[in-house]
Amino acid sequence: MQQASSGWKVVLAGLSLLLVALLALPLFGSDEDKKADAADCTPEVSKEGDDGNTVNVPSEYKEDVQKAAKEAGLPEEIIAAQINQESKWDPEAGSSVGAQGIAQFMPDTWKTYGQGGDIHDPHDGIAALGRYMKDLKEQVKDVAGDDANESAKLTLAAYNAGPGAVTSNHGIPPFPETKDYVEKITGGAQMKFTDDCKAPSGAKAWDGDLGDGEWTVPLPDAQVTSGFGPRNVPGLPAWAQQHVGVDFVDDSGHGKIIAPTDLKITGIYRTDGCLLGTMTGEPKFRFAFCHMDSFDVEAGAEVKRGDVVGQEGNHAESVGGGVINHLHFEIHKPGEDYTDSSFNPYDGSAIDPEPILKEKGAWATK
Repeated sequence: MQQASSGWKVVLAGLSLLLVALLALPLFGSDEDKKADAADCTPEVSKEGDDGNTVNVPSEYKEDVQKAAKEAGLPEEIIAAQINQESKWDPEAGSSVGAQGIAQFMPDTWKTYGQGGDIHDPHDGIAALGRYMKDLKEQVKDVAGDDANESAKLTLAAYNAGPGAVTSNHGIPPFPETKDYVEKITGGAQMKFTDDCKAPSGAKAWDGDLGDGEWTVPLPDAQVTSGFGPRNVPGLPAWAQQHVGVDFVDDSGHGKIIAPTDLKITGIYRTDGCLLGTMTGEPKFRFAFCHMDSFDVEAGAEVKRGDVVGQEGNHAESVGGGVINHLHFEIHKPGEDYTDSSFNPYDGSAIDPEPILKEKGAWATK
């Protein structure tokens, strides 16, 4: 809902989404839009700590959510989370302060962003939300700078508390409700795709076929179970709740880990089963493939896209073990090669792998 006194939207903390999902902002130019169109699976979100409760985006609103997200320059999951929180997808929803419709606009704000549409028409409402979030994102861009992660978080903060609060505080305002809202929307959930959706172009089960993407999915025939960003996983230490990669899981739990692109292997951090490497081509991103059971290559080796580099596992001594078998995959900004002694996933260089893998046609198949 929106604050009646200021006209800015205020939403109650609700459905958490992974970041996986957050931060899927274009990193490689206009081709991103074409790749995003290929990844048109409806997100199915299971909220942690909610007994596995699963919420699906209604199929009739799938295209609306995609268009609104593209308009706003934000991930579809963010738009879906907001609508689910605001109205549970009910076009006739209303609030005690006068917010109306599927996106819970106050009438005064609707005059600006509704473009003459019907506030109770769900298609008009979702489109207006896209325009509104685009405007908020523009208003906080000077604070966010070129950091895509920060841009998305500050846009959410502006949605909750108003852009003036963000700019005056030079970041997320110190309001408990706002901080709680941003944290819950950007983390703490697990996302998977519905069984009947299309896999992104290039992402195929491992049968030796590299797919038609520029890169190859690092764990074939897998689903993403945890995304990049803040989360709330019981049993993990506080520092590990800031997830600096994405987690892939296949049905076997012992899948082959594949080099998504040409790499030079620079080290092995055995404490957490992490194989470290740097792209041999531009832009020379650094990769970490973690929790592996075994390694098929050693430091100094050069591998090609599609080469098997090891096996999925659950080595995670730094968090006390006890994790399920999976691949934790990180991408770091270009820099000095990581080695077993220099690797630090929390050195501030980690970036969200999801938009990169999607653009390169190497996202999960499920």
